[in-house]
Amino acid sequence: MASGFEKSAIDDDEWDDVERYNTCLERLLSRRKNEVVVSGPLTESKTAWKCAILQQALLYRVTMLARGCAVAWNGGNIVCSMLAARALLETIVLCSFIRDEAAEFAAVGDIEAIEKLANEQLFSTKDEGVIAGGFGHKAKSILTYVDKFDKKIPGIREHYEFISEWCHPNGSGHLFTYGKINKQNGTVRFSDATPRVKGIQGHILGCFMLILFMEPIMDALDEIIPRVSEIDPNVGSWISDPSGWGPTLE
Repeated sequence: MASGFEKSAIDDDEWDDVERYNTCLERLLSRRKNEVVVSGPLTESKTAWKCAILQQALLYRVTMLARGCAVAWNGGNIVCSMLAARALLETIVLCSFIRDEAAEFAAVGDIEAIEKLANEQLFSTKDEGVIAGGFGHKAKSILTYVDKFDKKIPGIREHYEFISEWCHPNGSGHLFTYGKINKQNGTVRFSDATPRVKGIQGHILGCFMLILFMEPIMDALDEIIPRVSEIDPNVGSWISDPSGWGPTLE
């Protein structure tokens, strides 16, 4: 499976930057793990274990969305590329928030706050029934995280708002993506992507380039997770059988 944008699908003046983004995606893919084993610092801290699985879950989501965004664009599937680009932006701004919060809490040794953060993100949902049953935490509006990140990197909210117009089934997301009106005779020609869509590339890449922020986020979490284990007051293994799924995981 291709892991990034193809040169033939990108404007020449953008390729040097895009090649850098593609290379970053390859590095992120190499950081993924097939499993998170309860060993080392994870043995003595369930909170550290939760942080480790949250890290990998988000890394998998980011890399698959980035791949999907690029593959769809390479194939001329504009709306699918936009949907993936928007979801990629949403996920990376959330990752940035989690990194910032975890770093702040770890610095002051607030294990309870880290535990709360991990639980809220691992089990976030908008399903009111699940929340009422005590099996999930209410997910915050993604705009909360988009706006926080926009203060760091101005313009992110603009990319988000622009792409959202195409992600929704508005005029931009159907007629102006697939149709071209002949104003002389009223004929409307439909195709996979009309010429007007070409200008969208900058917004797609504006989302895709955010994967550059994932490497320092992953680096920070790699340092934070052992620290979480150190500050966790629990002593000894929290799992009955480190080689398998113990009853305390239920």
